[in-house]
Amino acid sequence: MPYLSTDLLEKKKKMHPWHRQPFDEQLNSYKKELLPVLHWQHVLNIGPAFLFIYDYHARCYIYVSEEVRRVLGCSAEEYANSTMPLLHQRIQDLEAYYKMADEALQFIKYKLSAEEKLTCSVNMDFQYQHANGRYINLLQQSIELVFDKKGNIVYSLEKISDISHRPPETSSMLSIYTSASQLSHIYIPSDEIKQKDTLFTPSERRILRFLNRGYNTREIADRLDKSSNTVATHRKNMLKKAAVSNTPKLIRFAKQHGIL
Repeated sequence: MPYLSTDLLEKKKKMHPWHRQPFDEQLNSYKKELLPVLHWQHVLNIGPAFLFIYDYHARCYIYVSEEVRRVLGCSAEEYANSTMPLLHQRIQDLEAYYKMADEALQFIKYKLSAEEKLTCSVNMDFQYQHANGRYINLLQQSIELVFDKKGNIVYSLEKISDISHRPPETSSMLSIYTSASQLSHIYIPSDEIKQKDTLFTPSERRILRFLNRGYNTREIADRLDKSSNTVATHRKNMLKKAAVSNTPKLIRFAKQHGIL
């Protein structure tokens, strides 16, 4: 079951920032010459991983490796043919993910030289709901970017790794490298979280979304791989913060304040 409901997806659904680029009108005439070639010096090998090539101009996958089943729990065909990219459907914080993608695009287009663009790599850490319902930490590495004559990103060769065994300090973070060892930019979207979201912690908001879908404490604990006592404590803390006496009132409060 996807982390976000269909209704919520329709409300939150946005076009990936890299889809909105003003592509070269003549791109189709030379596009076949642009397919990416992997520069392995940028790649971090830190866990189970799969590769894919994405075409942002045509908005489709060119290639998805079979290892996606081990990492995300779906087949390469399911991943490549999903109406809304399957990766995006299960991202814990889709808004933060799109913020990172937009930040990366702006930095690459306006801060990097032509030479740096050809050697840069984009890394994004985020949380994702595996097909089995468990949450895992992923590292998405854009390890080869290919540009049109106007400087827009056409193709991206990506590697997605399960880094749950060594989770990052923050749930979502962007880092951009212009060489194998030179870190050029870091961006943490949580620094820009809207005021409406600061009342509850990320863990509390995650539990709140499950409560809104009718899950009880034990079921939530199982989904998040936490103890029932931990989930119960978070629930009590949210009731106190919202100054309400029960879960239905908490959910109503969250919807009224734009948290759900």
